[in-house]
Amino acid sequence: DALGPMCLNCSHAAPDGFQCPPGGAHDRCEVCSRYFPQRTAAADGSELPARACPGCSRRCCGPYFHWLSSTAAAPAPPSFLVAAFCSHLGSGKFEEVSLPAALPVRVFQSNPFERRLTETAMTNAGFTPTQLFQHCVREVRAGNLEIHSSLPRSDHFAALVGAPPHTGGVWGCRRCVEELAHVLIFSWRAANPDPATPARPDCHWGHNCRTQTH
Repeated sequence: DALGPMCLNCSHAAPDGFQCPPGGAHDRCEVCSRYFPQRTAAADGSELPARACPGCSRRCCGPYFHWLSSTAAAPAPPSFLVAAFCSHLGSGKFEEVSLPAALPVRVFQSNPFERRLTETAMTNAGFTPTQLFQHCVREVRAGNLEIHSSLPRSDHFAALVGAPPHTGGVWGCRRCVEELAHVLIFSWRAANPDPATPARPDCHWGHNCRTQTH
């Protein structure tokens, strides 16, 4: 149309041959503001990644464009770069999440003291942040780790992680991936106290404590 293609599939066919029809329905990504087609299944009937993050219900193009690039037989056209942020930085599959060498700031709600103690316990247990995250996902699904009930949205994340993984895995936006990292790693540390960490009384205010980030 006069405004040009709305998304990559308006001008380039997907690996399964799909191309947006004139006036085809699109979603707008709430992470990067790019458009992507409203599709739920590939041409062969196989399930496509969800169009919205199951953690926060925001529309996210990353899973779709990641599927597109990972199934393409030929190198993606340059315009694929429009989704690079969501595909590689703005979203992730729970089963394949890669965390930085240091725990994300969101872990322990930006509390640097508790985060340092947890990093020490994690290292003593022989884990990197990525290995610990994936270990916790497996343990929750196996019924060996229970998400701590004191955490915000604990029931939501327990159901999300504990559900049998569907086709293509479970995707989440980066914000929810980091929140899930906090939920899982907090629960792991609560269930596996580090002998090297001195015992301390619980804070009266718990998660509502306003001095924990000072």
